[in-house]
Amino acid sequence: MAPQQAEKGLIMLRNLLRKIKNRRKEHTRVDLKLPVKTADLDGRAFELESENISDSGIRVRSAVPNLAEFVGHREQVPLDIHLGETGEVARIQARLVWAYHTSEGGTVSGWQFGQFEGDAERMLLDCLNRHKDN
Repeated sequence: MAPQQAEKGLIMLRNLLRKIKNRRKEHTRVDLKLPVKTADLDGRAFELESENISDSGIRVRSAVPNLAEFVGHREQVPLDIHLGETGEVARIQARLVWAYHTSEGGTVSGWQFGQFEGDAERMLLDCLNRHKDN
């Protein structure tokens, strides 16, 4: 088996086990404002800001007026979460779960994490552990 195929298989297995393990688990959310960068279908960059985050998802606030148009036909959207003082960036594929427009304009939305790229899951968990008692 080629190394790339083995790595993809390992990632798929890890994601499946994580989904099974976390199915009914209560996730501790940490109130944490972090820059989150992403892009629309045309490659235009957008910067969002997290309101809270857990090991399974993130709540973000954005100036994106039409989130449905932004997400388009994609099942998952890449989110680059900038983890603060370490300078690390966790790239995570996430699925939009809910969204609403705010009275101030913009959108608040909830995203469920899917595939973590590279060492993103470890970086995210380290960040959550550093901030969960603050």
